[in-house]
Amino acid sequence: MTVVAIVRGLQDYNLLMADVVAGNPGGKTRLQDKILHVFGNTYATAIGDASVLGCVQSMVDWYDPKHPNFRDPQMFHAVLALLERERQLAKKLGQAPKDPKGAIVFFCTRDDAYYWLTEFDLASESYFRPDKPTRIEPGEAFLFWGTERVSYPGFRTTPSDPFGSMMKTIRQSDAQLRAEGATSIAYSLDPRFAGVMLPHKSNVKVRRQHPFSSLLEQTVHLIGGDATGELLADADFMSLQMPSPD
Repeated sequence: MTVVAIVRGLQDYNLLMADVVAGNPGGKTRLQDKILHVFGNTYATAIGDASVLGCVQSMVDWYDPKHPNFRDPQMFHAVLALLERERQLAKKLGQAPKDPKGAIVFFCTRDDAYYWLTEFDLASESYFRPDKPTRIEPGEAFLFWGTERVSYPGFRTTPSDPFGSMMKTIRQSDAQLRAEGATSIAYSLDPRFAGVMLPHKSNVKVRRQHPFSSLLEQTVHLIGGDATGELLADADFMSLQMPSPD
């Protein structure tokens, strides 16, 4: 499961954040930046079957140089059809999960914030095709804590510290949900969260929060394994020279 926060501000910015803890087929925990840069100022993340994000990116690549409209039901249905084909391929290879999950797929831009909810039907081997996305209205903020959803009426955005402010709210809700007996998130939240802040004004730069201090640290955590700590402490391994952006 995954923890996702999504905010559509009244006047200043939209915000999408996601935790970094991800399991792997071997049952070990690894850390991953779950915010996907789709194109332009469109970002996405997902709860449940995270492989849907790969299908979203494949759809973008196929339409390049044009941009697909993920608010369009036909476009999202095409993503689900591709996801179903991927499952068929995985079954042929004996790699398909026995208990496939549905998914909540979140999209966030400067102008909009919305999500799609779909369930997987094992009998028909297909995903439910929703008629429309759920739009986040101006002034709304939600936390999706696995299968639990928490709303924040009248949420006040904090342009000076958007990620820190939302992280404080996430921690408070996390503690309350656990105290109430909720079990969707079995692991303790890592304080590192991935996030993107998208100002409504086009002349204000997008702000991105990566959960790792460098590309190499991200790579080490993504692959995981017993040598993670040793490699992170190896100065030679971690000395990757990055070119300056144009």
